[in-house]
Amino acid sequence: MVTIRHNIDPVKFKFFWTKYVREGDLSHHCAACVKGSWSKKFCAAWNKDPKTDEPLSFAPTITFDEQPQGSFRAIYICGVFKQGFSTKKNYPHNVHCAIIPAEGQTDVYEFDGWRIEIDGGYVDRIPTEEELPERFFNTPYDYHYYTCRIFRWMVGHFYPELLKTK
Repeated sequence: MVTIRHNIDPVKFKFFWTKYVREGDLSHHCAACVKGSWSKKFCAAWNKDPKTDEPLSFAPTITFDEQPQGSFRAIYICGVFKQGFSTKKNYPHNVHCAIIPAEGQTDVYEFDGWRIEIDGGYVDRIPTEEELPERFFNTPYDYHYYTCRIFRWMVGHFYPELLKTK
């Protein structure tokens, strides 16, 4: 079972969600390309103050036990940074962390001042744009696909044979 300890502050994010990922879908990008169930424990939409509609702080330790073990292949955490959202200057500050469950393993994800310590899993790598094959740079795909880190991770994880080898 995956458990994390973190310092994520959901107030800093326009969107913050986590998904138990079962499979990938090449016909979509963003959250729609990773098929699975949403976590209610580590998702700002389900943790809001009813009076202000602002996200509440997450518990500093989260155990991902909302779905049966073995029913998903990864846990994907995405945070779209609020500052710079309207001008699209937030992209370099968006959080993307794919965790692969693995009993007995530990890992640490550190990015832009955020820290997630992982027990029971490890962080999976997100391929670069350069690793994607040419097909993802042509219609029906566009920059929404090849710049999307969720899409790139999904391709690398579920369709690794499609990636360019070095």
